[in-house]
Amino acid sequence: MTLRLCGYSMARTSLVGTLLSFGIEVTQFAIPGRDPNLGDFLFNVCGTVLGSSLSRTALGPAVESVFSRCMRVLTRPESSLADHLALAAALMATAMFGLTGILLAPAFSRGTYFGGIDTNILQTSSAPLRLGGNTYPKDYFQGLIDNVRIYNRSLTTREIQADMYFPVL
Repeated sequence: MTLRLCGYSMARTSLVGTLLSFGIEVTQFAIPGRDPNLGDFLFNVCGTVLGSSLSRTALGPAVESVFSRCMRVLTRPESSLADHLALAAALMATAMFGLTGILLAPAFSRGTYFGGIDTNILQTSSAPLRLGGNTYPKDYFQGLIDNVRIYNRSLTTREIQADMYFPVL
């Protein structure tokens, strides 16, 4: 809608919105725990076309007026407002980092010793243990694996620290 209010054609606005949505959906293939979805893409494109069309109706000038006022306030705020905006930005960044950690947490393995924290969760399986490779999707570690220790229970932090200085037999 913003591009349309700035004078871009309906076709160009729709193309930019479509490409942006496509880029977001493609990027989600690389992010663990995210689910790229054709429905999201189609709804985003429909929203782009609807917003672009809406900008040329009677609501367009009202939306443009509100948008212009907001942009003036945000781009050249008074000093007291600038302090509040900086605080709000810092709080939003903190919230986004926290929310990202919460949303991505399911993508991380829970059965491993990670970052100095003993999860105390052992995952058992009757499948063979493979170090450095998976049968699916045929991923193999490129390099050397050294100093491997396998235990039949979770170790405490103290046990790991005591054991890491002894050579593997």
